[in-house]
Amino acid sequence: MPLYQEIANTLISEIKSGKMSISDKMPPENVLTKRFGVSRHTIREALRILSDMNLVERQAGHGTVVKSSETKVNYTQSINNLTEILKYPDETRITVIRSVIEDINQETANLLGAKNKEKWRKISGVRTLLKTRKPICWSDIYIKESYASIENKIGNENIPVYQIIEREFGLDIGCVKVKIFASTVPENISAYLEVEPGSAALTVVRNYITSSNKSFEVSVSIHPKDRFTYSIELQRDWQIP
Repeated sequence: MPLYQEIANTLISEIKSGKMSISDKMPPENVLTKRFGVSRHTIREALRILSDMNLVERQAGHGTVVKSSETKVNYTQSINNLTEILKYPDETRITVIRSVIEDINQETANLLGAKNKEKWRKISGVRTLLKTRKPICWSDIYIKESYASIENKIGNENIPVYQIIEREFGLDIGCVKVKIFASTVPENISAYLEVEPGSAALTVVRNYITSSNKSFEVSVSIHPKDRFTYSIELQRDWQIP
């Protein structure tokens, strides 16, 4: 666990236990840096997590004030390398709701990078946190029909779908294209996500492509705006002369 996340967990515990009450001002950054023996950057990252969870409000010139002792349903996935963006952590699990053969329309074909009217197996379900059973996203997983025999393994094995296909069919993955964009929650899945239809969301599309440049799986995951955060920390790998 990154150091800033450990510090965030400590501060969260202090807020929930009542050691810091609502409307209390949190100690300044320089006090927290001395307490935890870390840099200002690390403290700011820890406070950002608290802010994302709606526990504190950071006001320019006024410091950080405790706003609530109850967190929103928000899951933060810390990513230390680019491959980690391709899988969800072990604390989550997908439950398959339905599976159909779909002749994709032009709009879906554009999203998948496929041809109009191609047949794909569409496996849809809701991903939840194991401890609370709270939903964090709805996923539509499109699989080439020739690989659809793995559908019964989805949700039963806690490994990404593309890795199941790799294992079962010996595919050679050439690259993965990832698109992340703002969207809204469609009416037909809003009840599963426990939000209002049309509410703000974040959509993540992952397109898995073989070394021969053919898509074999595309997942489209829709996250309500307050349910999931990617926290990405990339180390500099170049030298400044």
